[in-house]
Amino acid sequence: MHKLVRLLFLTTALLGLVCQPLLAADTCGLASEIAGKGAQKFTSDQASGLKLFIKAQQLCPDDASLSYNLGVAYYQYGRLADAQSALEKAVQLDGSRSAWLNNLAAVMLEQGVNASQALEYARKASRLDKGSPSVQATLIQAELATGNLEAAMTTAQQAKQKWSSDKSIQSAYAQALDATLAHNLELIKNGQTQAGLAGLKKLSNIPDAARAEVLALNSLGRTEDALSAGLAAQKSFPGDREIGDALEDVADVMVQNLYANYQAGKGGSAVAQARDLAKKYPAVSAFQTTSDKLLEAFLAEAVEIEVPKAVARSKKSSGGGKADQLLAGLSTGTNNASTDLNLKVDVDDNIPRGAVKRPHAVAVVIGNQNYASQDRGIGDVRWAGRDARVMQKYLVEVLGYDPQNIIYETDTTSGDLRNIFGSKDNPRGRLHNFVRSGESEVFIYYVGHGAPGPDGKSAYLVPVDAQADFIANNGYPLDLFYQVLRDLPVKSKTVVLDACFSGDSPAGALFKNISPAMVKNVRALQDVENSVIFSSADKDQVSAWYNAKRHSLFTYFFLKGLGGAADANRNKSITAGEMQAYLGKEVPYWAQREANRSQTPLMSGKADAVMVELR
Repeated sequence: MHKLVRLLFLTTALLGLVCQPLLAADTCGLASEIAGKGAQKFTSDQASGLKLFIKAQQLCPDDASLSYNLGVAYYQYGRLADAQSALEKAVQLDGSRSAWLNNLAAVMLEQGVNASQALEYARKASRLDKGSPSVQATLIQAELATGNLEAAMTTAQQAKQKWSSDKSIQSAYAQALDATLAHNLELIKNGQTQAGLAGLKKLSNIPDAARAEVLALNSLGRTEDALSAGLAAQKSFPGDREIGDALEDVADVMVQNLYANYQAGKGGSAVAQARDLAKKYPAVSAFQTTSDKLLEAFLAEAVEIEVPKAVARSKKSSGGGKADQLLAGLSTGTNNASTDLNLKVDVDDNIPRGAVKRPHAVAVVIGNQNYASQDRGIGDVRWAGRDARVMQKYLVEVLGYDPQNIIYETDTTSGDLRNIFGSKDNPRGRLHNFVRSGESEVFIYYVGHGAPGPDGKSAYLVPVDAQADFIANNGYPLDLFYQVLRDLPVKSKTVVLDACFSGDSPAGALFKNISPAMVKNVRALQDVENSVIFSSADKDQVSAWYNAKRHSLFTYFFLKGLGGAADANRNKSITAGEMQAYLGKEVPYWAQREANRSQTPLMSGKADAVMVELR
């Protein structure tokens, strides 16, 4: 609940003192002096200071400022009911001060008492002072407490537009949005579909609401409406990955229904529907792919066709509010609205809190996914963008990194990698400029293609604009990467390379003109002092994808390990050795099970190095 906007102790410089007529003027003067002493005493001894404030108010009970000071002192002391009583007295004596009214409303809201009266005080404070973000934040919360969701949301949107960086407004806005989304989703859940969808439509200028509308329509079996809403939302918010994921959810349901119809003997109609969808929605590539596959199978009079594996639904993981919980219960697996389907990936949603803050730690997070669009013969790395986004969240929430100290890049070019890490001629890149000598810890995460050099001895990180057969010219040398790492003047270094350097990938070989035997002799690990380095696979292996979890297999279990699964002795502290033991158990098993591959993660460095401490 919203805290007091400002705690102000008035001293002997008070103006406009008002004393009871029966008391001598010097009694109020004495009260003012005692209040001043109370303010000084309160900083070192709250109990003694509070006694002086009480005495001062008793000597001059009709002085509004003394009552206000007493209320603030009670609040600081943790006596909220007494604080409310003193603040009410102050407001009765002088109702023209917005800060007093605002603080009284905030105290009442914090106690959860008389929300309607708190709203009256908050509205009056807002009328007196429209230029204070704290006053507007309290008003938003008072509107929420009394169920005035529309008014709260309107005020929140206006305040956010005016004070976009104010933390109190950000918090109040988030609460108003969550409450409003949750209300409309509850309406839909309880059968009041039209009202709930109308409420979401009113907020369609907000990405979260647009996404909720898509998922709600999809859960009701109105997949084409959901698809239209999703495409409109994607057009309005082209960079929003969560809306993109929701659109994928809808398309996936429609595709699965087409395959189900085909297998149920409705081949002709399934093909026709797929072709219509592909023509109507050319931006959804899944429809064209499905149309081609169904038509091919139909023309060949195939008895069976390969049905694509349904993927786990993703959802926004950062909020954790009531609206997110309701979204998690929406059905998107079938057109039956009562069927539940999990929209979450567990490691994305269940992110624990770390116990340590690292204000000077620096991280680099790189997710190279989109290679194919460069038309240079290299396939995409599925889920790399998602891997990188979630790793960034873990760095902030679990490992305690400041978001401003994270260099986060996706689809990096050769120039980008040299700018981040440095070049042979100038080894001081952005990473070097971010660190504090002797104070910083460094964490580097790379997911994307790796590649061996044509000599069979060197290895490279592969930028998205590289050409595999000329990797020695346009890749980023792993030797140079490790030299940069060695030269960093920092306390410790952790490196996580989710890339294989065998020349293969889950999508096939990277190289056309080099013997396969030539390119499988490079290990990604090197020994670097004061460093712990993880590599996702051995030299002759491929780093598998875990499609059911929408992550790289190695990254999925690395994140799960950071979240606590690797804590073998359950002491809330995870060492590098514990992490390696966990990865060494889970990754080979699931690589064999999911991809029929051998994959053995590797580690170098001290096994007793503590990676994370959980709460």
